[in-house]
Amino acid sequence: MKSRPFRIWVTVAALFGSASASFSLPPCSQKGMNKWHLCEGIFIENGDAFKGQFINNQKSGMGKYTWKNGDTFLGNYKNDKKNGSGLYTYSTGETFEGEFLNGMSHGRGTYTFSDGSKFIGSYNEGQRTGPGKIYFKDGSFFDGEYLRGARTGFGVFVFSNGDKYQGHWEDNKQEGQGVYTWATGDTYSGGWKKGIKAGHGSFSYANGSYFFGDFHNDLKEGWGFYLGQNGYAELCEYSLNEIVKCLNSDIHKGFLVLETVFKSYSANERKTIQSKL
Repeated sequence: MKSRPFRIWVTVAALFGSASASFSLPPCSQKGMNKWHLCEGIFIENGDAFKGQFINNQKSGMGKYTWKNGDTFLGNYKNDKKNGSGLYTYSTGETFEGEFLNGMSHGRGTYTFSDGSKFIGSYNEGQRTGPGKIYFKDGSFFDGEYLRGARTGFGVFVFSNGDKYQGHWEDNKQEGQGVYTWATGDTYSGGWKKGIKAGHGSFSYANGSYFFGDFHNDLKEGWGFYLGQNGYAELCEYSLNEIVKCLNSDIHKGFLVLETVFKSYSANERKTIQSKL
């Protein structure tokens, strides 16, 4: 067993010549790593290999680390850890290029997935945190805030089919207040919980009709007011998206005057009234 470190060291010494041409510092001593200071060398351990610069017997400066699983890192080291800018390439073909601190991605960076999708944004201790953008292969994208790797905070998601959501997120799902606009022109504005409609909300339909009421588990639940075309209006109670009862089946007659007044306003004024509702 005592001879094994010596055999590994001989291998390192034999490979050293190929490393010296890549860096600017003098070759490291072959007498032992405890004397590697301001020099360039190769270190191999358990199938992993590092070729680069050393200061005070630690990896410091430019270097390339190759893991036995096929991952590689090319960039800056300090105190034996990745520090500064660098490129980490995974055996799967995915890459991260950006800033590192004490061995973890920290600061601005770009992560490219194997399918071509790409994230550009901020990292904190190895996780996406802060503003960031992710572009997916299908053409959809998200632009907003991240926390501990997940979409959390305000953000805008544009889907590949033309739909769009802008509002608050938590743990990659819509949470709080937000506006979802379908490619058809329909719009929902209101509360969300774990990615589905919940609480007070309103629908503005492309055909000009309008609904305001309560939602639960993505469905109309409780009382809601509907204003349709030609002045038709109703105030009804809903359960699981179905009407249970209405206060007055002829309630729409009482809203004809309101409709006339409403239509007398400009388009911008009507939008302001709808948003306040």
